This record gives sequence, structure tokens and C-alpha cells, in this order.
Amino acid sequence: MRTTCLLSTAALAAAVSITACGGRGTPDEIAFNSARCGGTWSLAKPGWHTFELYNGNSVGGEVDLIDPRTGGIYAEVAQFGPGTTTPMRLDVGSGRYAFRCLFEDADPITGPAVTVPGDVKGAAATVPVTYHDLVGPDKQYHAYVQAGLKTLAGQTAALDGDVRRGRPDRGTPRLAHRPSDVRDAGGGV
Repeated sequence: MRTTCLLSTAALAAAVSITACGGRGTPDEIAFNSARCGGTWSLAKPGWHTFELYNGNSVGGEVDLIDPRTGGIYAEVAQFGPGTTTPMRLDVGSGRYAFRCLFEDADPITGPAVTVPGDVKGAAATVPVTYHDLVGPDKQYHAYVQAGLKTLAGQTAALDGDVRRGRPDRGTPRLAHRPSDVRDAGGGV
């Protein structure tokens, strides 16, 4: 009896290990590799869904569920290790979806688009920011900094001139310390 119990425990542990490592596929599992990004999959209706993603590659990577029209990202699995299965949980609304795969040492690939029927709102996609989206705000920031530096340079020059003429408080904000404070602190003047 004890031997049977030990063998059963060992068999159960082996089955759990194989499943946890992604060694066995399940009917709901969606497989990914460098040649195929998600293959064929479908959802009968919108709502909360957990995708079981299996990385059949020998390398790691990232898998995104995207809006194929805009490139907006609904969900992401980063650091997707080779030979592993990981869940992706999402409130899927009506619309078109596709998986995008970004595996090490391979060009990004997008799987086939899938349409989820109905008229139900789900999670919103986040559209990635592009270089061109940042050009305008970057120019505004540079103009702001340049104006501030020009003001600072003028104030610094005025203060330097006043200090050189022995009038540090004329036309500029008063210094925080009197010369006697600096002398008392051992700095001398």
C-alpha cells in the first residue's frame, strides 16, 4: 500500500511538473512560436476570458493582444519564457483582435485577425506612443527651457556685476547671508 501511495504521488508530481512547464497542450491553449503567432483561435462571445498562451519556441519573448487596425494593445505578456504556458486575462469586447509576437532574434509577426461578435464594450486598447507623437511636445519643452536659461543667465550676469562692484543687494534679490555670516563660518571674505 505504501509503495502504491508513493508511486501515485510521484506520478501526480510528474504530471503537475510537465503541465507547469508547458509540456502538454490543452484544448484552450493558444500556441506561439517564431513562425506562427497564435494560429487559429476564436471566441464565441465577448466577456471576461482567460487565454492560456503556450510558448513553443526555444527562445523567450513577448506576446501582445492588439487591435489590428490601430496597433493598440489590449493585454501583454512580457518575459514569456520558452516552453512555458501563461494566462492572459481580459474583458474582451466585440471587435477585431490579433496576437502580435516579439520573440528574441526574430522580426515581429502578427497572427490572423479574429472578430468577436456582438455590440459589447470591453477593455480599451492603449495605442503606443510614436517618435512623431513626441516631436511637438519636445519642441515646446526645449523652447521653455531655453527661455528659462536666458532669464537665469541674465540674472546671474547682473548678480555677478553687482558683487564685483561691491553691491550684492542692488537690483537683485538680497543674498541669503551677510559677509559676516560667511566669515563666522570659517569661509573668510
